[in-house]
Amino acid sequence: GSGDAAAAGAAAAPVRDKSVKDGAPLTKTKLFTQGTEGSWTEIGVGVAFVMYETPANSDLEGVDDTIACNPSDSPAAVRLTSLENVGKAAASAVKLGIPPRLVIEALDGDDESDVRETLLSTPVSPEDIYQVQKGTILIWTDPELARDMAASFHSPDGCRFITSQIEGYRVAVAREHSEQQGQRKGNGSLHSGGSDTANLESPWAVTRQNLAALRLAVQTNKQRFANMIRETPVFGTRLLTLFKECRENA
Repeated sequence: GSGDAAAAGAAAAPVRDKSVKDGAPLTKTKLFTQGTEGSWTEIGVGVAFVMYETPANSDLEGVDDTIACNPSDSPAAVRLTSLENVGKAAASAVKLGIPPRLVIEALDGDDESDVRETLLSTPVSPEDIYQVQKGTILIWTDPELARDMAASFHSPDGCRFITSQIEGYRVAVAREHSEQQGQRKGNGSLHSGGSDTANLESPWAVTRQNLAALRLAVQTNKQRFANMIRETPVFGTRLLTLFKECRENA
């Protein structure tokens, strides 16, 4: 499954390149993909950023610390130059229903300020598919590309700059999901599992209605499941209770 592939990728992740020049862009990275035989193939060296679409009257319109990505294209899009507005950018993406995109644009070998072809452009997933190894290597199984990918960053700060935006979007999606569940509950919908687990991010909410998504999450992300059991005692307790209820009512 994709979880097994991601785990395999984590175990064999490429070591980041240390032979980089001082003054390289903060998010300079080497992009790799993993073949069916398990070996990593380098795609290229580039600069990573998270791109947010900004149609007219977007919440990000006129916000400081943003740079236009494609000013001649439509729709317009921006990337952040600091983490100050991550929450606003993520909330805007959720409100618009347009996921931000993780983009890596190639760097010219002779001039690091010369950005050329796009090495990667893929929607940021709200699911828990991203792992960081050694503080500088971002690994994920990409749902759109159906491939295991790895971005080996020049520095931990560069990796953190990207992963903070990915996590910001995931948190915003989970918050929106939680608010929608609360509205449905307020309208009289049944919600088994209790308030303790209702606040857990989807797809890890321990409810009867969420069983299918929960089962898939466990199958595809065993490491995350183990962490949930270890770090969130109420999660394991509620899970056992839910399984017992399902068995009794079967």
